[in-house]
Amino acid sequence: MTSTYTPAGETGAGGAAIPPFAAPRLATPPKRRTPVGRLAFGLILVLLCAGVLTVMFTRAQHRSAVLAVARPVAAGEAISDADLRVAHVSEDGLTTIPAAQLGRVVGQIAAVDLRPGMNLTPDVLHGSAIPAAGYMVAGVLFKPGQLPGRALRAGDQVELVTTASGQPSASSANTASSSSPGATATTRRAQVVTATPVSGTADGSVVVDLLLAEADGPSVASDGAAGHLALLLLPRAG
Repeated sequence: MTSTYTPAGETGAGGAAIPPFAAPRLATPPKRRTPVGRLAFGLILVLLCAGVLTVMFTRAQHRSAVLAVARPVAAGEAISDADLRVAHVSEDGLTTIPAAQLGRVVGQIAAVDLRPGMNLTPDVLHGSAIPAAGYMVAGVLFKPGQLPGRALRAGDQVELVTTASGQPSASSANTASSSSPGATATTRRAQVVTATPVSGTADGSVVVDLLLAEADGPSVASDGAAGHLALLLLPRAG
């Protein structure tokens, strides 16, 4: 509906009355409607964010103080207080050692090589001291051809073949007694403690620390120094 406005008492030229005119009506802006889909999406997004924050907060509340390795410890060495540190980890099902058991862990023997950053677990402890009573460790230099080409690992079981010929290979030493009538060969079982490539040489020589029976130590060291040893790798148990 349009309203009119007539000025009272106003006349035009010649005394004619000014006709009434319509006053403009201001248009009402249309109401904006928020789509239901946008509201639903925003609500879902808020709920997801709240869920993520809840999970993060819950995990943070369930972090436990456990023992971790601070510096390298070789297998067979005793663990000292300085070798350990406290780490806070979430309870994710891993079997760890609580930090409160530090006093019980110090002094125990590492069953495997411990690397910095590792969380301690019961299975890496309780190893026997190396060497234990009745055993000794001998370091032997092996050149290519005297041991397998693949890298040796701690715990590998090996057989040492001693021959009277100089510079035996792993294959020839195994058959020395049958191929050479005058040659003698003996074998001894041992376990690899460490295998370290010789630095500064390009021939691939490796120094292997071997755990062996105390009675075999002197002869193995003597034969190794003379280059009369070959190393054969045996299958791992299990």
